[in-house]
Amino acid sequence: MVSSIGAAAGSSNYYLKVKGELEEAVRGLSYPCTKVFRPSLLLGERQEQRFAEGLAGSVLPHLSFLFQGPLRKYRPIEGTAVARALVAGALEGGNGFRVLEGDEIAKLAG
Repeated sequence: MVSSIGAAAGSSNYYLKVKGELEEAVRGLSYPCTKVFRPSLLLGERQEQRFAEGLAGSVLPHLSFLFQGPLRKYRPIEGTAVARALVAGALEGGNGFRVLEGDEIAKLAG
């Protein structure tokens, strides 16, 4: 499942709150294996253009060196990398409920 960095049911941000509530609902289904991918800003081509995302997508990749330590999970990531990670995550299997962010997504993407 693709969610978003910062997803939390208790968030004051509507988008992050809805994503967090969805994660909690899926967790409640008790599937044998659930992986939640929480990417940061998605980079790549889109049919739909959003001004703020376009601006952030053109600036943040040049500032990736600033995203170190605990901020590393906020590095922008290509949508194609997230797609590769989803496939790899499905193929590796596993048990339980697992949340993947930042570097974990990038590592799975190869």
